[in-house]
Amino acid sequence: MAPFSVCSQCNKRTRKIVKDLITLKNIYLCPKCSKARDERLRQEEDKELQNETATSPLNNSKEVAELLTPLIPALQTPPLMQIVTINGRKYIAVSATASDN
Repeated sequence: MAPFSVCSQCNKRTRKIVKDLITLKNIYLCPKCSKARDERLRQEEDKELQNETATSPLNNSKEVAELLTPLIPALQTPPLMQIVTINGRKYIAVSATASDN
């Protein structure tokens, strides 16, 4: 179990270690400060999401049509696989134009 240390925000004794997102170091936080920190981070993320959706409205009907059309993968032929013997050992040749030569 981790030794007791003081909370980095309220200076109470605690054992809870949390990774700081800014400095990427482990810091001690008491449960109350940890909950407050988590709520603050969630609120900041919600604000960022709201700002992103508010700043990027779809202006052209062409953009809307592109988003609504289902994405169809391009039809590609799989590479050819062929068994090739070199110096008495068998290998599998994988290429678009596999041949015996």
